[in-house]
Amino acid sequence: MENAVCEVCKTGRRENKFIIETFNIDGRYVIIENVPVEICSYCGEETFSVETTGQLRKMPDGKVNESQHIEAELFHYKKVS
Repeated sequence: MENAVCEVCKTGRRENKFIIETFNIDGRYVIIENVPVEICSYCGEETFSVETTGQLRKMPDGKVNESQHIEAELFHYKKVS
């Protein structure tokens, strides 16, 4: 529901956007592009619809075809003095 008031901050409005989501499943990273989400214009809270959540749960399990493999570097955060 676009432009509904954010349920978290009660200040911003939710806007429909598309994002890239990354998941770590059993040590394997999965990146999913073009994920529909509502994002609060004030606090940035992201809310997935029930339909989107269901689809996301199917994708990494191999129930939806993957589109491509990519190579990426993984860095671990380390505070620098």
